[in-house]
Amino acid sequence: MTISFNPDIHLRKNPSEVAGIQAIVRRLHQKLQHDQVVQNTTDDIRDFLQVDRVVLYYFYSKGEAQVTFESLSSSQFSIL
Repeated sequence: MTISFNPDIHLRKNPSEVAGIQAIVRRLHQKLQHDQVVQNTTDDIRDFLQVDRVVLYYFYSKGEAQVTFESLSSSQFSIL
């Protein structure tokens, strides 16, 4: 069974569904742009400090944290 892609499928949706999908796509695009800016900044910091790794953490309550971004001179240093 072959499923073909129909690029005009959105034409059969009502305007509120299309607007909802467009809003989701815009948020994803903005997040990707934000993530790229943070990654570029992290890379610039590593280059400026001339170190092998820069790691950014997101701290939760009660001292828990998660690595959110890292910049590496070599993939062997990755902690993600």
